[in-house]
Amino acid sequence: MHEPIKRDLDDVITRYDLLKHPYYEAWSCGHLTGKEIADYAEGYFHHVDAFPYYLESFAQRLPEGKLRNMVEEHQADEEGKGQFAGQPHGDMWLDFACGMGKERQSVVAEDEPAEVGRLMTMFRNVSEQGSVGQALAAFYTYESQTPRVAQDKAKWLRQWYQCDDGTCKYFDLHANYDIEHANDWLASIERLDEEQPEARAEVLNQTEETAKALWAVLDGFQARRVNSSVLSPV
Repeated sequence: MHEPIKRDLDDVITRYDLLKHPYYEAWSCGHLTGKEIADYAEGYFHHVDAFPYYLESFAQRLPEGKLRNMVEEHQADEEGKGQFAGQPHGDMWLDFACGMGKERQSVVAEDEPAEVGRLMTMFRNVSEQGSVGQALAAFYTYESQTPRVAQDKAKWLRQWYQCDDGTCKYFDLHANYDIEHANDWLASIERLDEEQPEARAEVLNQTEETAKALWAVLDGFQARRVNSSVLSPV
């Protein structure tokens, strides 16, 4: 019997559970400074802002049909035009950065850190050139973790940093809407797994690569945080 793929996917993702990363653990305890969170908001912005492009690139390579329609709907959601109409999500992220003390234009102008750049390159590559299985795996790995992480961030931003609803809006939205998006990606992976069981290894390999890249982003922010505290005068 062909075992369901969800268990294997989630086993891989659990090994890189972002809420267990030391950087997010420090956030949940209120141990990050406001400046550290502001720097995170600035450094991660370009990936958030590029997400609709990844989706558009993937959709353009797909034939007309159910999967392409779903990806285009996700793109519309990210651009603030779909069922969750409102602001583009990149703009919501800028509201978060500004709420933590950054200037909007400086966030847009600042280059992303190297590890965020590597994450973006990986998403561009799978969106533009990867197999359908690789692209589905990358999007599922990212969005399946987002609801829990977003809910946690919003909670602690309010509790430890007295953030208002505007600052938390991006996370409040993603705590809910990415549940639906993750379910869509999973359903597409399950269909692919039924139709092309030989693609399972490739899907799981991409899941791990994506999970590692997301973890590495937090490694970068944590390393800068630790180095900054070591270098700070007593």
